[in-house]
Amino acid sequence: MTSLFEMLKIASIEDDFVLTSSMRRFTIRELSGLESGFRHFDFDRIYSAFDRELTENSVVEFFRISRRRDSRIESMARNEKNPVLRQRLNFLNALGVKTNRNFVCVTTDPPKKRFPISEPDFKTHAEIIDSLGSKSRQLKTGEIKDFLYELLSFGSERLTHPQMSVREELMQHQCSATPVFFKVGQTLCKVLSLKLLPESTEPFMTSNALDELPIDFVFSISFQVLPQSREWLALEAKERFYIATSGRGAAKNAADADTLMNTLTETRRKIGFLSSKIIIWSQNAGELERNTEKIVNTLKSYGFYYEEETFGHDLEFFKSIPSQTAVSERQHRVLSPNFIDMLPLSRHNHGNTAEPFPLYLRNRFGELYGFDAGSDTRNNKNGSIFGCS
Repeated sequence: MTSLFEMLKIASIEDDFVLTSSMRRFTIRELSGLESGFRHFDFDRIYSAFDRELTENSVVEFFRISRRRDSRIESMARNEKNPVLRQRLNFLNALGVKTNRNFVCVTTDPPKKRFPISEPDFKTHAEIIDSLGSKSRQLKTGEIKDFLYELLSFGSERLTHPQMSVREELMQHQCSATPVFFKVGQTLCKVLSLKLLPESTEPFMTSNALDELPIDFVFSISFQVLPQSREWLALEAKERFYIATSGRGAAKNAADADTLMNTLTETRRKIGFLSSKIIIWSQNAGELERNTEKIVNTLKSYGFYYEEETFGHDLEFFKSIPSQTAVSERQHRVLSPNFIDMLPLSRHNHGNTAEPFPLYLRNRFGELYGFDAGSDTRNNKNGSIFGCS
């Protein structure tokens, strides 16, 4: 029987990268995101830049951690001396303020049986991520362990011992699996896998969907570049087969294959495997079921069909974390722009939260927003408007 430790295919975390059991080295960077509300982005340019940086065997994984708590508010409430501001902060903290953090995990290593001799290509990793148009910073070894511990153990403080292995550091709670959920300590979680995509995709699609959800979840999506010459030969073979076939729909399938080949020739887009999963967690079984239904129905309204991993929550849980998504069997063959369109890259403005005397509010997405009418960053101080227009 496979143990939980064996499901976690991480060999070590050192020198600012994750080494998997297949000898692939992943670096992880945190993204600030793109402010999509009042700015237009040239995604054709982003698609082209992303494709230029990708090589065969490259794997790009994106993770969004969304929580109904903001550690900044908790910290400010503890340190705030003004009783009015402290009361307001405690009220917001009790109400729940949503926070989003985005991370990208990248490797350009092919799977191997022995440790790679060459140095990890941090420069190429950074260029792949920078091609998405968002500012980012690379996580150090300790930050990577904290990030993975948060995903695997649902904890915020990682305690270690010198004799612990890396897997023992990351998984410090008793785990058990049932057909209904996967239990980590006192936390119950479900894993949803993407089964069907919409007919077409567009930028910020998943951002719009996920922004509607005031629940705790991790959204993950990965893109693994396939050997392009092999994919081209497969397309040519399909086109010839459909041309020689007189069955219903053969002409349309042949035309679709020809259109795709022309698109690949003109744009140099990459073909790859896409996998997407969502981890939802709660300490209450009823709330977990309600949140699962809510996120499934919300994404379905945007054309994304996610299904619960019945009898497989434990297996797919470990295939939903950084450096592990490429081994999932739940894969879809897509073009690189489809992957970029599905990235929830949007970032929302949080106002004057860094100013000394803001009025703390929540924006329409449930995130912290600070308003300071006397801030030096405001040019027009004649008045302010609150409420719906």
